[in-house]
Amino acid sequence: MHSIDVRTSTDLKLFWWLFAARGGFALLFAGMLHFTAGLFGTLFFDPIMLVYLSLLLGFYIVGGGILLGVASGFAAEHRLELWKLLLADCIFAVCLGVYIGLSLLMTPHTLSLLAGIHAIGIGSFQLALAVKLRHDRPSVRLLGLASFLSGVAACIFFIQMKQPVRITTEWLSYFEVLCGVVALTFAKRLHGPNSPRYSAASTRSLQPPTLEPTHESANRHV
Repeated sequence: MHSIDVRTSTDLKLFWWLFAARGGFALLFAGMLHFTAGLFGTLFFDPIMLVYLSLLLGFYIVGGGILLGVASGFAAEHRLELWKLLLADCIFAVCLGVYIGLSLLMTPHTLSLLAGIHAIGIGSFQLALAVKLRHDRPSVRLLGLASFLSGVAACIFFIQMKQPVRITTEWLSYFEVLCGVVALTFAKRLHGPNSPRYSAASTRSLQPPTLEPTHESANRHV
């Protein structure tokens, strides 16, 4: 079981670019959300801003799903065990993003509901990674804390459904900042000099066994 965990961590290092890209996009999207929140109640009509917000949120989530799909295909092609997890999150993200993008006439109630579902999806993915990396304590602490905070954010979105759209949009931007910081920190851990090291005994368990020549085969060659 420990050798499977080590293999998962080794495979996950190949996808540091996935978390780096998702973290950068999350921070960029958070800035756009914060700017959009300031436009509600100004010269623009709120229904027009809701359509714009629906398209923006839908394209962002679908874009993240496409990144996961590319990573899942790469993992499946190289027979890495992470492809199922990446594919499951890809399907969830694409379906949610397409639904948000097509439902152009959002209300404050549906916006808060969809934001909560989005937070649950991110938290579930972080929790699944933490379970797979349970032998790597720093990664477990980072992903476990991020998953807990994502669950708290989802509960806040679900409870405060009657809040104005402006406040919900600001809360969503803060949540995306959290997701971006977590993703970039995890990518740096996977790719940087402080990436997790494993003992020789652990890495040796991943290598196929070698057959040593027996005494009879040695005499035969002689």
